[in-house]
Formats: sequence, C-alpha cells, structure tokens
Amino acid sequence: MKKLELQNRIHLGKHPATIYYDIVYNGIYRFIRIIEGNKVFLDFDSGFDTEGGLRIRFIFDSFDEMVCSIEKFVGKKLSKWKPIFDEGFVLNKDCNWDELKKDLYNKKIPLLTGYQEMSIGDMYWRGIYSHSISPDSSMDEINKWFVSQQFEEEEEEEEE
Repeated sequence: MKKLELQNRIHLGKHPATIYYDIVYNGIYRFIRIIEGNKVFLDFDSGFDTEGGLRIRFIFDSFDEMVCSIEKFVGKKLSKWKPIFDEGFVLNKDCNWDELKKDLYNKKIPLLTGYQEMSIGDMYWRGIYSHSISPDSSMDEINKWFVSQQFEEEEEEEEE
C-alpha cells in the first residue's frame, strides 16, 4: 500500500480503514483500524461483533508518526500492507476472554508506541486496565463499581 492510497481509504471510507488483523487469545481477532485525525483503534473482538469487545484508541501528532508506530507494531513497512475489507470474518462464539482480561489488567498487551493520547472507551475494560475491578471480580462487585462510576460522572456533570 502507498501513503496516498492509505490516506484516501481513511478519508473516503464510511468506516475505519482496517489495515491489519490476526487471531490472538483463543480465537479473539485483533484488528488495527485507522480513522481521520491520526486516530488508530486497536480492537479485540470475536469477529465483527464489536459490542463488548475491547477497543483501545490512540491519537498521534501526525500521519507519519502514526504510520511509523503501526509499522513497528506489525513488523511491516507501509508498502507491504494490504487492504483488508470488513467482511468474511467468522463470528467466533467460543472465545475465551479470560487471558485478554488478565493481560490488560497486568498491562501485558502489546500496544502501539509514540502516541499522544491513549484511551479505552468501554467502562468495563477501562476498569480492568485501571485496576478498579479485576478480571476475577464477581458480577456483584462489577455492578457496584459501575453504579459508583455512574454516580461520579453525574456529580462531575453537575459541577460543570
């Protein structure tokens, strides 16, 4: 893939440009998807059922820094990347998320480097990453934590 081709896929596409995937953690797909604004999603999901999967968002200062980081992560230069279209992936209903949860909690998941900002959108996954809940937390513990987080968010909104 050439730089201009990637820029066009990002700019013209309705969806993030998927440029890499592999299968990790007992059947969980790991995707790298790019959107405008030098933003990259590192997605872990069971196919294209992204609801409930882990999405880590990275923002880079420049397009070139973003590409360099991805090249290091996947071990391939941009010229060797092939377009991937979000179709034909089989939903894996037998995924085991336990290992991914533990690695996120222990910060053992390989991540992109050189980013300006990193965030985890889903509250559950953010809680595991921040050690607010653990991979072994019971549903009762998780529910109590969710309620406390929602209460904190409401208080913050009232202060603004």
